[in-house]
Amino acid sequence: MKKVIIIFVFAISALQLSADQTATMQDGRLVILHDDDTWEYMGHDESLDLEDQIEITILEAKVVTPLFDEKQAGFRLKIKNNSAVPIYRLKIRIVFIDKNGKPFFEEERTPVSENSWLGSEVLKPNYSFLSPAKGLFHSVDTLDITEWDEGNIKIEIIEIKTEPRE
Repeated sequence: MKKVIIIFVFAISALQLSADQTATMQDGRLVILHDDDTWEYMGHDESLDLEDQIEITILEAKVVTPLFDEKQAGFRLKIKNNSAVPIYRLKIRIVFIDKNGKPFFEEERTPVSENSWLGSEVLKPNYSFLSPAKGLFHSVDTLDITEWDEGNIKIEIIEIKTEPRE
């Protein structure tokens, strides 16, 4: 088994990797990627800021009429993981903006979760997905659509977990 030793000048430490491992730098942090798609941070810190590496695009936000329902606010998102680590849980807050440009309603959703049946169970590095699937909308039936500046929403990331449940 071939071994490689990597020495980083800034962190006076040596790291031994086996042939089935790869080391990469991600925003100044060392990440070890294994052939079985598992990973680990060296000096892992739960407060690592991954928000800048999760790309959320609002594909559409409009008033929709779900089957047999009244008009509701609806939205579709594209979520991409630009980081070097898998995301096992991503919780977001959707903030709806009124006609005066002020937030007036918010709702939390978890589009990435290990126990998700509607979203993604894990978002691997460089992967993306549509939430919900093409042609469908997340709908919100508890806000007054007459106050909403239709299409005007903001997305905030409120929780990211990079480790699977035990």
